[in-house]
Amino acid sequence: MRGIFTRFFKDKKAMTIGFCLGALGFIEMYVALFPSIQKQANELNKMMESFPKEFMKVFGMDSAQLMFAKLENYMSTEYFSFFWPILVTIMAISFANAICVGEIEKKTIEITLAQPISRAKILLSRYLGGALAITLFTVVSSYGILGFAFLHKIDYSLANYATVAFVGTLCGLAIFSIATFFSVLFSERGRSTMATVGILLLMYALNIISGLKDSLQNLKYVSFFHYFNAPEVFGNNRIVDWSIIVFAGTILLFLLAAVLRFQKRDISV
Repeated sequence: MRGIFTRFFKDKKAMTIGFCLGALGFIEMYVALFPSIQKQANELNKMMESFPKEFMKVFGMDSAQLMFAKLENYMSTEYFSFFWPILVTIMAISFANAICVGEIEKKTIEITLAQPISRAKILLSRYLGGALAITLFTVVSSYGILGFAFLHKIDYSLANYATVAFVGTLCGLAIFSIATFFSVLFSERGRSTMATVGILLLMYALNIISGLKDSLQNLKYVSFFHYFNAPEVFGNNRIVDWSIIVFAGTILLFLLAAVLRFQKRDISV
């Protein structure tokens, strides 16, 4: 089991490094722009006053002065609300597809299953390898901001980074668990990918709809984007109520479903 875990993690080492470097590149761009953008907060605030209040509420934005009051508020809107969720989703799906459906398409799954180890241990070993990579990526893509803040002599709030790294890791692993289940469920990578993307797009849409009308506000509770609310988690250093339970429950539920499906599935290539 340890050998499978190590081999899977090593096979994805280059991809993990690539994702981390990509995140760091975008972080440097955003952090380097922060001082000049902060000076234009008044002008930006006048522009934002013309936006509908519902729009501002959906994307967790307040006035420009508050948005650019400190680095964490700025990065929560510019980085963690848009770019980071896309990157961690791509990474989670890529790793999950490599666990099962990718090997089915390459017709190498029978070699993997021929090993003298149970199917459950094979899946769990590979899952843990992917989970470690996603955790490392989240830590690097969160704490990496500190290095560039120091480089550009920008003040920061250290406690916020532990919070966003913790909640971000849970969110990334929840997406990874969903993607792993669909990797085991389907025999085509395209269908597995679209199933995961479809669920996340639905969650994103429900989160937006919940902010547009008070009577629909309860829809937000079925969306990951409510629980990983970057302006709250990173900007205000606050963990959204029930977020830990929701993410942890999703991780365990879909991982268990994946194990049970993988054990009983008749795989032929």
